[in-house]
Amino acid sequence: MTMLAAALTSAWVLFCLVFFAIGVPMAALGPFADRRSRLLNVGPTLACSWLTIAISVPLAASVHGFNWVTALVIAGICPVGLWLARHRGTCSIAFRHTVRSLIFRALTLRAVRLPQFTVREWIVPLAGLSALLAWPFVTGRSDVRLPVPADFDTLWRTRQILSGAATVLDPLASLAAVVTRIAAANPLHVAGAIRLALVVLTGLAAGMLVAEVCGRLWTIPAVAGAIPVGVFVPWAPAATWAFTFAMLVGVTSLYIWIRDCRPRDGWYALAAFVLAASLLLPFIGNLDMLVRVSSTAQYLEHSAAAEQALQLDRSPADSDWLLVAPPEQQLEVGKGRFYDLARFVSRFRGRTGDPNFRFDLGVERIYVFIEERPVDPGFAAVGVRFVAAQPAAYQVPRERFRLGQLAREICDDYARSHARTAIRYDDGELRVYQIDR
Repeated sequence: MTMLAAALTSAWVLFCLVFFAIGVPMAALGPFADRRSRLLNVGPTLACSWLTIAISVPLAASVHGFNWVTALVIAGICPVGLWLARHRGTCSIAFRHTVRSLIFRALTLRAVRLPQFTVREWIVPLAGLSALLAWPFVTGRSDVRLPVPADFDTLWRTRQILSGAATVLDPLASLAAVVTRIAAANPLHVAGAIRLALVVLTGLAAGMLVAEVCGRLWTIPAVAGAIPVGVFVPWAPAATWAFTFAMLVGVTSLYIWIRDCRPRDGWYALAAFVLAASLLLPFIGNLDMLVRVSSTAQYLEHSAAAEQALQLDRSPADSDWLLVAPPEQQLEVGKGRFYDLARFVSRFRGRTGDPNFRFDLGVERIYVFIEERPVDPGFAAVGVRFVAAQPAAYQVPRERFRLGQLAREICDDYARSHARTAIRYDDGELRVYQIDR
């Protein structure tokens, strides 16, 4: 996948996340009488919409009703609820006024006039949003891999929700599943984009807390200083960033509620703290995962493996192919297109030298990923449930390398006795065989 394509995909996913989880709920809230900063409402708005998603997605998945339609409905629950709360007691009047105003402007070809806010109110939110969407282009980061092994647990549970295989109580995976449906993107892209957004939003939330405690004049310096700190700190799981963000939003809202005695901020604090507690549920009995940080990224796969898997995932839906690879690639192409490499070796070892042999996998084309140099994440992968669920051959680097060499022998023997077999990709770390029937 090219750098430009990866950056465009990440920007699109970030736009969908910001628009549906922050922008639409903030629009439903409308302008405040106290004209407080737009930026101060980003955290509480996301906390409310995220908590709604965390509750609704498992309920929809439990009845096998989670799809792109219900994802849009779930994303709309929070904005509708906030709008009803805003117009409590006058909902029908406000609804009729809004509909009539839109119809009148459409019939008279008048543009919809946006609310008039000062530059001071909008400059920081717009600058922050622009920086978030532009970050993939500015950094030029084309590596689509997840840099922390614990993030694979989130990606794993996201795939379970999308496939309807299980009802998973994981707010981070639920958010990723909704964004995946709405953006029609690969879950790997969504997980990476949400991770980036959480890092920046956590820095933003920290800056807003400092600004509220020290005074409004500190808003821009605090935010400008917090975002770079959030970007360049050591690597930590996305769930850690999510929990920290929710706690910062809760503390800020609680402080404002105590200071100004506004009920709205009390509800914001409650929603943020409930969200923070729910984010800990997938890590019960394994909370030490949340405090594991590293100065460098700890990958579970080669960069080329993720890129090649995403290229295959973008192929036409009617293409008849199957990917044989380690378990990480199953999360990138989906269960229906995947065949486990260990099972492949166990089933076909010693048989492919026969000219009459054919792979009976029910597809016209097979891609086989061979790691020529296994990736060793070290201690960072200990306790990761996705890794622990894999066969033992994948968890020991030496055995994983041996498994790859056996798979390579199978493919080489088949290539010597059969035509229509080629090496699709080879960079010294990953080799991809393409086998046609």
